[in-house]
Amino acid sequence: MRLECFPECETMTRTMRALLLTAGLLAPAAQAADPMLFQEYFGAGASLRQLEGACKDATAANGFSGVCDDSNTGAKVLGGYRLSRNTGIELAYDTFGQATAAGTLNGTPVDGKLRGSGVSLSFVGWLPVGDTWDIGLKVGAMRWEVRRERYLSQMPELRDTGINLAAGIAATWYFAPQTGLRLDVDRLFSVGDSKTVGQFDVNAVTLGLVLRF
Repeated sequence: MRLECFPECETMTRTMRALLLTAGLLAPAAQAADPMLFQEYFGAGASLRQLEGACKDATAANGFSGVCDDSNTGAKVLGGYRLSRNTGIELAYDTFGQATAAGTLNGTPVDGKLRGSGVSLSFVGWLPVGDTWDIGLKVGAMRWEVRRERYLSQMPELRDTGINLAAGIAATWYFAPQTGLRLDVDRLFSVGDSKTVGQFDVNAVTLGLVLRF
């Protein structure tokens, strides 16, 4: 398995540096704020993604010879509503990044991609820590769509959709009363179907900005 993801990783690194620089410039403005003063919030960020299991069939036993990479970058956009200091609901749109495979399959050249996206609805349990930190545990479901284009096959395109369990944790540092830097670690379980696009888990680490109102 190949772990390089340039130039995508360079873009991810630049995005993270810009977010951290913005947070550093605004950090002196941080103030304590009751979470219930700002019940609605919106955020966006860039992700490092792995389609865990997407390369499991890229083996000599299955007739494949070449390189398969299940790691790439993606993005996330979210909106949430605080029901109480310790509970909330959250709607999010995620892109999964992509897995790529290039080589030969039973002697025939193949060069394809496996990619997808999804919309999730989650319940969030929040734990305010100190004056400016929020730690959240998320459990919900995601409706996903996956597209397979000549990925480990000669099929021009295959698509599949479904709904699966999604879970994750989030940590937000509010360096200003209404603005924060948020880190998400998410997992989407058993995406796809082994009879169509294949089956895999999506792991994601996302760094982004969040605004609350």
